[in-house]
Amino acid sequence: MLQPLPGWPHGVRLPVIPLHLSDMGRAFGGRPGDCPVTENVSDRLMRLPFHNAFTGSEQELVMEAILDFKIS
Repeated sequence: MLQPLPGWPHGVRLPVIPLHLSDMGRAFGGRPGDCPVTENVSDRLMRLPFHNAFTGSEQELVMEAILDFKIS
């Protein structure tokens, strides 16, 4: 699931950084431990390819990859 789809230049992104721990969040005082649930869950998330200009066929490609993915 982490590899780019055939004919698709983008893969998923890891890790997902909680907003309060991003550079901007830290600039506003965010620290580890401020949002423990968010920090715990963020370790198990991945960002899928997403863009408001995706065509229908591109959306289908992403959805098919998700539905076809099997955890071994």
